[in-house]
Amino acid sequence: MDVWAAGDTLYATSTKYAVLGRDVLNVPGPKVLITGASNAGVGFRPQLLQPLIPCARVSDLAVGSSISLS
Repeated sequence: MDVWAAGDTLYATSTKYAVLGRDVLNVPGPKVLITGASNAGVGFRPQLLQPLIPCARVSDLAVGSSISLS
């Protein structure tokens, strides 16, 4: 799952895509989930990380236009 693709789906926003499209994450085996604000998604693109982590499925759940409340 790559939430950057949300604009090309009926979900339109990365938040909706991550919440409503999460069934694609329901697969057996190890997973690496990238979470956080949009800057996490910029630095950790699934298609670049996947070859480096062949033992797990890499998914980007970083949500764009989010802010830190800390």
